Amino acid sequence: MFVNGSVYTKAIDIWSIGCILAEMLGKTVLFQGSDYVDQITRFVTILGKPKLEVFENIDSITAQGLSRVFKDIPNREKVKWRELFSKVNIV
Repeated sequence: MFVNGSVYTKAIDIWSIGCILAEMLGKTVLFQGSDYVDQITRFVTILGKPKLEVFENIDSITAQGLSRVFKDIPNREKVKWRELFSKVNIV
């Protein structure tokens, strides 16, 4: 299925469920951005900056746009889940 020229897959639903679960555990919004660049910057702050090779299998227009956005975002290592959810007690 195509949505706005992109392929919509079940992986997007799984990502959404994971975000909702993380927000419930952390009792806070994870990626509340003011625009799409701020949103992506917030992803990178927690998940780390992906290597540009990740975008090689995406259609060229989308990959070019993502490459431009990610080019200006500083490199970051991902945050460890135990650090991010240090106040969560899982029995």
